[in-house]
This record gives sequence, C-alpha cells and structure tokens, in this order.
Amino acid sequence: LVAAQAEQARGAHAEATTLLSRGLELFASMPDSDSRDLGELTARMLRAFSVSSVQGYAAPEVVTDHRRAEALAARLGSRPEVLPSLIAMWAYWFASGDLSTARTLLDRLSAMVQHDAFAWFQPEVESCAGYQALYEGDLAGAQRHLHAAMDGFGVRPPDQLVSPFWPLPNDPVAVSAVALATVGAVRGEPETVDHWEDVAVRRAQEVGFPRGPFSLAFVKVYSAWNRRFLGDVRAAQAVGAEVLGIGMEYGYAYWMLMGSSYVGTATPGGDPERAYLEQNVATLRMMGQEGFAASHLALLSRMAADEGDLDRAADLISDAFDVVRKNGEYLHLPEVLRLRGEVALARVGDTEDAAADFAEALRVAIDQGARV
Repeated sequence: LVAAQAEQARGAHAEATTLLSRGLELFASMPDSDSRDLGELTARMLRAFSVSSVQGYAAPEVVTDHRRAEALAARLGSRPEVLPSLIAMWAYWFASGDLSTARTLLDRLSAMVQHDAFAWFQPEVESCAGYQALYEGDLAGAQRHLHAAMDGFGVRPPDQLVSPFWPLPNDPVAVSAVALATVGAVRGEPETVDHWEDVAVRRAQEVGFPRGPFSLAFVKVYSAWNRRFLGDVRAAQAVGAEVLGIGMEYGYAYWMLMGSSYVGTATPGGDPERAYLEQNVATLRMMGQEGFAASHLALLSRMAADEGDLDRAADLISDAFDVVRKNGEYLHLPEVLRLRGEVALARVGDTEDAAADFAEALRVAIDQGARV
C-alpha cells in the first residue's frame, strides 16, 4: 500500500494499480477481522483512484472495487474510515448516470457529517451535494450547497484546504468553484461565470502534480460546456482543445475523450463533425460515463437537423429525452424539450406536440430558475 501511494504521488497509475492488485491478493489470504477489512477497503479505494485518474470515475474497471467496497463499508458501519469510501462510491454512481443511487449515498453522507466525529468532512460533502443538486436541476439548492462548501474550505488553514482523506483525483475546491460557474451560466449570469471560472482555474494551477492537472482538465470541461450552452461553439472548441492537450500530456485517456467531445472535429479549428462527435460520445458511454450524455445527444440532434437529416435528429433527441428520464439528470430537460419541439415542427409540422414541448420546457425552466 505504501509503495502504491508513492507511485500515485508521481502519477504512475499503472504501477500503482499493479501493486494494489498484489496487495488485494495478500489481504484475501488473511483471516477475517476489522483491520483486514479496513486494509482491503483502503486498497480498493486506492486502486479505484488510480484507474479513475486515467479512465474516468465511471470506468468499468472501477465497478468491482466499488461494489466490494460497498459491502466492506456496510460491514464496518460508521467508522470514520468509511466516509471517504462512500464519497468515492457516490462519485462512481453519479458519473455512471444513476443519480438515484448516488442520492441514497449522499443522504447517508449528509447525515454522517452532522455528528461531531465526522463534521471535519462537511465541506467536501457539501461539494458533492452541490453537484447532485446541479445535475438534478435544482439550481438554488446547488448554489446553496456549493457556497457552503467554499465557505467551509475558506475557514481552514491555507495548507489544509482539503482533507487528506479526500478520495477522488480532483481537487474539491476547484471543482466546487467551476460548478458555481455552471450554475451562473444556466441562470444567465455572465459575471458569475467569469468570477468562478477564474477562481477554479487559479486553484487548479496552485494544487501541483498530480491532482492539479487532473483538476484543471475537470474545470476546463465545465468551462467548455458553459460556452457551448451559451451558444459560443468556437469558444467551447478552444477550451475543449485545452482539455485534450492536458489529457495527451499526462496520459489521461478520460480527459482526451472528454475534450474531444467539445472539440467535435478531427481537424483543429474546423467545424464540428457529427460523425466524429457521435463516435466520441458513444465511446464515453461505453466507458460508463453517462454524465451530460443528454446534452451531447441534444447537440448531435441539432447538428443532424441543420444537415437536413430530420429522422436522425428525431431519433437522437428521443434518446436524449430517455437518458434524462432514466438518469434523473433534469438540468438538461428544458433544452431537450425545446429541441424535441423544434424537430417535430420541422419534420412533420406537428404544431400540437411541439407547442406542448415548448410549454413544458418553459415550465421546467421557470421551476429550475434556468433563465437562459
């Protein structure tokens, strides 16, 4: 375990994974005890950390470790060591698009940090709660949780902003800040977007290797989405290219794919290509990454409609709607409904269904506070 942590500190995740797999073989040979379970839980969380650093939070290879970790965490009860493991499990289900299971884990975490023994982890849990609320379309709740997280981080000593037990490869301060920027984008507050993106980038640049570059890529992906959501496709492509560059420099396959989904073209500076983007989105989903899939499918639908392929546009926006409903990622629902109405209108002149979709999009957006 110590050797694996040393490898992780220098970003050598393949070597760390090999050592941790060997450690798990050794734990399996030991008699049952709480200390053995804690050791195995640590090894599984560390291995999931290394795999997710390269392949993303929802990589299939992470599934085995998280499922076993869930069983170990249940067996160990409410020991402090369990709390970081629950955060890692939450991140897996969250990125996998199962917001219902993620919510169950988050509720458990939120209850735990109300007790004095776990209160030290409250800012990190508030950050997770902010992301959960954002994806669920609760913009006011997201803003409240994320500000609480930033306030909690802010009262800690500068060299202890993040708990040493934080289990994910991203920096929670940087990603909380960029989530506030995304709330600002959907609420139509450009000054909020600029402020919190600047805070997020500065923090990611201060963190250092290896968490710093990973966090910067994370921040830039949300910055790219903010620009695309607000209609500036060229700016989104430029930021996506930065993410792609970070992924290539540090060997993060996950961020290479995520960046490419905003670049949207095999030719730097060229117009987005539907076939290229469609293949990229399909690959991300095969890797288990369902977060923002509905938004990508909606973009593909718009591109198909612009090319005159209205049947394909209808299929894609139907897929996007199904993903929103299945995952519970209602942040994207107003845009998906609006596009579905537009495609129905263009395809068969169906004014009745289109009007119903436009009215529902407006109702949901007003309910969410999604002013854009």
